[in-house]
Amino acid sequence: MTALLIFSSTFILVFALGFQSLNVNNGHYKAAFFTSFAIALSNLVLFKTVPQAGVMEIGAYLMAGPFAIIASMYAHKKVLKHKSIDIEIDEVLSTDLSYNPVPQARTMSQVVADMKKEGRA
Repeated sequence: MTALLIFSSTFILVFALGFQSLNVNNGHYKAAFFTSFAIALSNLVLFKTVPQAGVMEIGAYLMAGPFAIIASMYAHKKVLKHKSIDIEIDEVLSTDLSYNPVPQARTMSQVVADMKKEGRA
């Protein structure tokens, strides 16, 4: 019974943490607010049950995470119906990044020379 409780609370915790990460990264403020409660409640259950965990309970704890994170990623995409980050990364990688809007560093003597040309020094 304790192993099932640990598995369940770990699954909910990792699911909520993954969901929360995607909420924050995609600017879903309301979803992030409510997801925090699931994280807190799952942590409380784990804090109460894990200290007396044996081998079976530790196995349940370790097995829940991988399944929960995949389920979270899938559910977030379905529930909030947003564009995948992979598409956004592909769009960024396909753009021309040769333009550099940041000016090159100049020495102090170059700055003073430019100021003299402009009549400011």
